[in-house]
Amino acid sequence: MDSILIYLSENGAPPTGAPFKSLAGNLTTHTLTGLSSGETYYVALKAKNLFGESPYISKVYGALASTIGDQVLLVDGFNRYGGSGSWQQPYHNFTSYYGEALAQLPRRFSTVANTAITSSSQIKPFKYLFWLLGDESTVDETFSTTEQTIVKEYLQNGGKLFVTGSEVAWDLDSRGTATDKEFFNQFFKAAYGADNPTPNTPSATGAPLSIFDGVSVSFGQTYPEDWPDVITAANGSSVIMNYNSTQAAAVAFDGTFPSGTNPGKLVFVAFTVETIGDAAKRKLMVEKIMNFFTGATSIDDLGKEMVPTTFSMSVHPNPFNPSTNLTVGLVEDGIYQIKLFDILGRELMTVNEGFMQKGSHLYRVDMNTYPSGTYFIHVSGANVNSVQKILLLK
Repeated sequence: MDSILIYLSENGAPPTGAPFKSLAGNLTTHTLTGLSSGETYYVALKAKNLFGESPYISKVYGALASTIGDQVLLVDGFNRYGGSGSWQQPYHNFTSYYGEALAQLPRRFSTVANTAITSSSQIKPFKYLFWLLGDESTVDETFSTTEQTIVKEYLQNGGKLFVTGSEVAWDLDSRGTATDKEFFNQFFKAAYGADNPTPNTPSATGAPLSIFDGVSVSFGQTYPEDWPDVITAANGSSVIMNYNSTQAAAVAFDGTFPSGTNPGKLVFVAFTVETIGDAAKRKLMVEKIMNFFTGATSIDDLGKEMVPTTFSMSVHPNPFNPSTNLTVGLVEDGIYQIKLFDILGRELMTVNEGFMQKGSHLYRVDMNTYPSGTYFIHVSGANVNSVQKILLLK
């Protein structure tokens, strides 16, 4: 390989036309400069030598160019193609389906291949993790032993993980080792039920009063993935989406994972979300997941009568032990920071940071690891600078 051709796109589609830049073939890293802050960019590569360019472009990965707000890491674990797999090409741009949805919220994100993750320290800085697997199965492992260890540590330390894939339960619980089964049952909080729903209709509906309440989707459209796993809730999770009246499609969990030190959160969807043909439905699912992870409640969920006319902040209960509910009412859209400080003014925790829509937002503040005492919640941004005193009594 004599050179590497870099292609750049702003909409997530596989880039076409002339390359953005050409690099020496022996380079392993490169920093793109001159990009506009707040814009989303996607990158794909081709190799070139004396005989010409490679016939295929690489997978398309992207990021939102910003330094504001906690970042979502998109992990692409979908390496299966051709043969018995549903996707036949050696490249895809499916991470952009989630990236575009996050960018519209807007939420900062970046992308990585699962093969590049070899240590839990690499994902520890990310508060939110999206892991997509397509129809990766026993042919190409969904989660290797190393990846299972990394994911366990992430969740035990309070991470927020979203997993989507149509054969994860089949691979780990139905056909897996004892270690695979333990990982799936205890950390994905589900059990394998069947290889496909009966009748095998590629659609799912949110369970009443769940995070997906009122959401209905059809999948298997981006590529024909209509054999998703049926799962059941296990070890404290709850069903959040169903294929039909008796068979579950997704579960969620909010709490401490086995041997964990901090409460974490999980959303596991047993079909391939990127195969939902309606981009608006994909965005809605991503928005609901992020609301669950952040503790926020969207304006649509609250109703127009709940949109405040003046800024408000309340904490209930107060005093509390060890967690309390923070409600913030915003008059206008904007970039906000919600942080926790001790009585000496030292910053202890970022409750939320980034773009927030006007309306009411609900957060659960967990202070299980902090001693009794007086603390302060500070909300700033978009003409807001307010402090609320709280009292933790253990």
